Amino acid sequence: MDDRLVEQRLRAALAARADQVAPEDLRPAQVPGTHTERGTAPRQRALIAIAVPVVLATVFLFGVGAWALRARSAPQGQAELATEPATPPLTVRVTAQTGTVSGTAAALTYPVPHASGGSAGVAQRVDTLFSDRVDSLVTAYRTQAANESLAQSSGYTLEITTGAVETWGRYLSVRLDEVADYGGVTPDNTSTALVVDTDSGTTVVAADLFTNVDAVDRQMRAALSQAIGSMVDTAELAQLSMRPGKDGSTTPLAWYPAADGLHWVVDRCAVAPCPLDQPAAVLPWSQLSTLTRPGTGP
Repeated sequence: MDDRLVEQRLRAALAARADQVAPEDLRPAQVPGTHTERGTAPRQRALIAIAVPVVLATVFLFGVGAWALRARSAPQGQAELATEPATPPLTVRVTAQTGTVSGTAAALTYPVPHASGGSAGVAQRVDTLFSDRVDSLVTAYRTQAANESLAQSSGYTLEITTGAVETWGRYLSVRLDEVADYGGVTPDNTSTALVVDTDSGTTVVAADLFTNVDAVDRQMRAALSQAIGSMVDTAELAQLSMRPGKDGSTTPLAWYPAADGLHWVVDRCAVAPCPLDQPAAVLPWSQLSTLTRPGTGP
């Protein structure tokens, strides 16, 4: 209880008691006498002496009562919060579908997402982002097939599969691997990654995760060069970056965060001879700890 409030209550109690004493109750002071006579206190003084402890006791009990009320209400509030249902984590299940690329005779295999959990509306937004990315890949294949006069030719295929579904902190990453057959010696092997903030259901760019994207790029290029070896095309490698280009993509690079570190996957033929599979590298988070933004990791 506030000390000022205690003082105010003491003053009020003493003033009330003083008002009970009238002039006629007063009498001349006695001449000091023996020890026995001095030991007999006036009635008024005794009443005042009793009033002070009573006021203090009342104030103390009021303070204890208020504290006890707060102490009782706190566990109840905590219990109510504990009973609120926790938001389930966002998860994505993928099923494969088959069909034909519209406007062509090419056979199509593509993934269909089924997101669930997460905050309200997030799962639907993730499904939409995922489906839009798949649609863009199919549209690009159809455009390329038309340019090469293959639209009505049979025997060509487009296969889009889910190469990885990874989580890191509140981020969900989905890598889509595409094998597009246009009748060449080898089919085109490309990848694209979708990185989503599961709190908002929005896409994430590298600057959202890292304080210095250029520094991370340099470390990842070094790791990729080591993974490829002497056959790496250093000039093409130097162009790789997680910063989006004018078209908003990072092609031929696909990058995404996962539990074991930051992943890079590069399109076939982009930085190494075509007979090699898609070059890839992963750098553990321990080597990127000074470059990640606070609150982005697990």
